[in-house]
Order: sequence, then C-alpha cells, then structure tokens
Amino acid sequence: MKHIIILVYFNITLYQCKMDYERGKLQLSRNVYNQDAYDRTYPAPERPELSIARTIKKKCTCTTADVLRTILTYFPLINFARTYKLKEYILGDFLAGLTVSFMHLPMAMGFGILASLRPINGLYSTFFSVLVYMIFGTSPHISIGTNAVMAVLTTTVVDREADTFTAARQAANESIPTDDEIIEVKIGTSMACCFVAGLILIGMGLLKLGVITTYLSVSFVGGFTTAAAIHIASSQVPRVFGIKVQMFAGAGKLVRMYIDLFSKIAQTNATEIIIALLCMITLLLVKICINERFKDKMKMPVPIDLIVVTLGTIISHFANFKEVFDVKVAGEIPTGFTSPGLPRLQNVGSFASDAFVMAVLSLAMSISMAKLCANKHGIPIDDNQELFAYGASNFVSGFFHSFPSATAPPRTMILSTLGARTTLNAIPTSVFILLVNLVIGQLFVSLPLSVLAAMIIISMRDLLLQYRNLPSIWKINKYDFVIWVVTNSVSVLVDLNYGIIAGVGISIFLVIFRD
Repeated sequence: MKHIIILVYFNITLYQCKMDYERGKLQLSRNVYNQDAYDRTYPAPERPELSIARTIKKKCTCTTADVLRTILTYFPLINFARTYKLKEYILGDFLAGLTVSFMHLPMAMGFGILASLRPINGLYSTFFSVLVYMIFGTSPHISIGTNAVMAVLTTTVVDREADTFTAARQAANESIPTDDEIIEVKIGTSMACCFVAGLILIGMGLLKLGVITTYLSVSFVGGFTTAAAIHIASSQVPRVFGIKVQMFAGAGKLVRMYIDLFSKIAQTNATEIIIALLCMITLLLVKICINERFKDKMKMPVPIDLIVVTLGTIISHFANFKEVFDVKVAGEIPTGFTSPGLPRLQNVGSFASDAFVMAVLSLAMSISMAKLCANKHGIPIDDNQELFAYGASNFVSGFFHSFPSATAPPRTMILSTLGARTTLNAIPTSVFILLVNLVIGQLFVSLPLSVLAAMIIISMRDLLLQYRNLPSIWKINKYDFVIWVVTNSVSVLVDLNYGIIAGVGISIFLVIFRD
C-alpha cells in the first residue's frame, strides 16, 4: 500500500511564506513526501505490548472511595438532601407535592380500573413508584405514577392472559374460574410486566444508553399517544352508558367493541349518562375557564378532579345510587397493603414483547417531559440516571401488586408550575397516598364508576387535540406527516401493538427512501 499511494504532507512548520503586497496574494511552499520518506522523517512512536492483564490491573486500581463515590451517583436524593436550602425550597416542594397528590388519587383509582384491575392496584402503583423515583430520580418535576397509556397496554396483556387461563381450564374439563381467580391471574401478569419492564430500563441505564432518547421520533410518539388516547376514552364509553360489553383482543378490537356497544344500546342506564355528562361539563368548565384562564394569577389550580370524585361519592352514598338506580360503584377497597408477592413469570414469553413496548413508551413519555421541564427551568437532568430511576420504580412496584408506571403530563406540569425544586416534593405526595391506602380509601366505596369514566375521558383532551397539529406538520415535513398518520391510523383501526410495528417500519422505510 505504501509503495503505491503518494501522500502530499502539509508540514506547517517547514513551509515558506512569500507575501506579495502588490497583488495581495499568499504563496505557500510545502515539502512533498512519499510513504517511505515520510516514515523515515517521522517514525511512528513505539506502542507498548498489548496485555490484557495489564489493562485489567489498570482499570481496577480504583480505591474504596472511588467505588463509594460511584455507588452514590445512583442516589441523587443524597445530594438533594445535603444541599437542600430549607427556607428557599420547602414551600415550593410542599405545595407542589400536596397539590399533585390531589390529582394522583382520582387518576390512580380510575387507571386501576382502566388497567382491568382494581382501584387499589392503581393506588399501589402510585405509592411505590413515587417513593422509589424520589430516591433515584434527577428531575424535580417528573411525576411518576399511573399513566393512561400504560393502563391501556396493561389491559391488553392481562385480558389476553386471563382468556388463556380460562381456555386452559375449560380444555382440561375443569370448572370455570371465578372472578377472584381471574383477577389474581391479571394482577400476577401486571406485576410481571412491571418486573420485566423495570429490568429492561435498569439495564439500559447501567449500560449508559440514555443517548438513544435523542433519536425518538416526535411524529411517532405523537401519532401513537393520540391513538392511545382514543383507545383510553373509548374504553370508558361503555361505563358512561352503564353497559357491559364483551372484551375483545387483537386486530380491530376497538371497532368490534363499538359494534357490540351499539347492539346493546337499549340497555343504557340513563342515570349513569346524566352523572357522566354533569361531571364532564363541570371538569371542562373549571379546567378551561378557571385553571387555564387564570393560571398566572393562581398559586395552585383548583383540584377539580378530587372535588368531583369526593362530591360524587358523597351524593352516591346518601342517595343510595347503587340500590335505587342500579349505578355501578367502585365497591370494597382493601385497607392497608397486600403482602409483597412474586410476579407471574410462567408465561413471560407470551408478553415479553409487550413489556418491552411498555418500557420503551414509559421511557419516551417520561424523558420527553423531563427534558421539557429541564429546558424551561434550567435544572439539568442525567439521562442515564433517569433510565435507571424509571426502571427501579417499575421493578420495585412489580412485587407490590402494581402495573407499569410512567409520568403523566398533567401532574408533571403542576409540579413545574408550582415551582418544585427537588425530588423531595414526593414526601407530601407519598404521605397522602399512604393515608389513602390505610384509612381514606374506604370512604370511596360508593364512588360511581361513571364519575371515574368521565374524569378519564376529559383527561385525554390534550392528547386528542394533537390532531390539530397535523396541518402544521404537513407544511413543515411531509415525511413526519406520513409517519404520524400511519402510526395513528393503524393503532386506532387495528391495535396499538400493530401501530408500533407500522410506525417503526414506515420510519425506517422513509429514512432509506430519503437517502
């Protein structure tokens, strides 16, 4: 190779400069070398002999202090506590944490039902994920807990596993499983999803893969989350009408659900529709006309979700809605915490891909909100540590009858608006949820499910309004528009899992096509 290629070497230490001031030109003269002449003039430095033992020894010369320092980097809470400015931070952290806890309660109960589990499972998911993120997280504004998209994905998995369990019992000519047996299978499966998704995120954090968050497609996430909002809102429509519809799984399940709903429309409970409509109107009026309009003048928004849930429970209890009007209510809510258990990993192969999708979406939604708040407030976050924190929150929750968690934009924006300064704002939130689990939860036994359905539907408003972005996306980038529409359409008309595959596939195709 060196006898064929002639290298022209630009040696800036040997060149001769001549400036022709009349012509304004700079003339450079450089030496010309071939490979042999260059090697003689500039011999390569001697390299030490490669030794694996020497390399390992060099890498392992760290001291105990270095090891301890590395371990402590995974516990940002210690640094927050050590540098905490009590007079400056305490009011913002306490007020933000207490306010967001008022949103956690109705969301946890509603999303627990949305996940095809029980309200108490939503409360467990909230408590443990909030507590663990406080220890490992770096963003003071991220509100980890129940999330509508995670709840919908959980529903898909647990219903499928419950159907498989029921079919296996019938094939073995055994008795049809009871509701308690089915809910145990669902809870065990949701715990397994939590466990696996947590392991995936922890592994990504330990491997320092936070850089991949830079490449998440905004169009893909936008199209998918909007489709998920349609699935979430649609799942609550039967509760608004007071109709029990058949649970469908697989391609076209949303279309089949609406066909089944309209075939049973004569079974509509007028009382439940009235309750849901009154709640939705109240929520919209307060959120739009008060909280959004006067957000700059208010120290904290009106906790209208908590107010509606509380008033709905009180009215339902004293008017005896369940007996008089046949209104479906939340029912018995266990007091305290269930003993930790092992996730149901027997059939992990059948939902491992679902758990991976949950991990990726939890990462995408959470890190995007974390970066948004970090840019807004100038508070740095560590991408890799955030991955570890999301994973730890799900991993630990996986032993406590929970389902996968992620941040929720409404709660995160509350923490951002109210000026949370550290992750210690989770202390008042955790205390409030603890009291709910130990004492207050029993007070919501008479809560109509149509109230929770109305609250969940209204909470999807911002995601559904993302359809308004389509004209601007079309003007800015036609390829992003195609990714958004394809992901959204397949997710809505077929299923969310197929939407993810279609979105990733069209993204890769367009990258190749553009190149």
